[in-house]
Amino acid sequence: MGSRRLVRRLYAKLEAHIAAPARVVCAESLTAGLLSSSLAAIPGASRYLWGGLVCYRTASKERLLAVSGQTIERNGVVSEAVAREMALGALRTSDADFAVSLTGEAGPFCDGPAPKGRVWIALAEKSGTVHAKSFNFRGNRNRIRQKAVMAAIRELCDFVGESGLQTD
Repeated sequence: MGSRRLVRRLYAKLEAHIAAPARVVCAESLTAGLLSSSLAAIPGASRYLWGGLVCYRTASKERLLAVSGQTIERNGVVSEAVAREMALGALRTSDADFAVSLTGEAGPFCDGPAPKGRVWIALAEKSGTVHAKSFNFRGNRNRIRQKAVMAAIRELCDFVGESGLQTD
């Protein structure tokens, strides 16, 4: 399924949500705004996309998303714990209903212990529910980033679909 079809599917789920229309905020590291850009590519995106925070460097994750320095030191930047804190931090800085965060290693040079292609995606909702999942993508830097965006949209579709759809 192409990214535009996936985004339309996501928007339909956000429209059917109890908080209709539900809004999404993005916290992006390795994708550097690519997810937000993909979500904004569909006309009417402002109804569903609250906005995005690109927190590429560790300091920006700490300052803008309130990711704990201890969490980063203990787990590394590319970790489930950091992805979860990024998503929760994005929710706190916005009035969005859902948050999605991405942190990972796109290569070709790896700064930490995470291997090239490792990506963590976390999803959070206002109720405090947080879900995180790791992926291991193959390919060059841009291909890894594109695959991460597609995975994030798919995961978000599933997460929104499991969370409070309207029942008339």
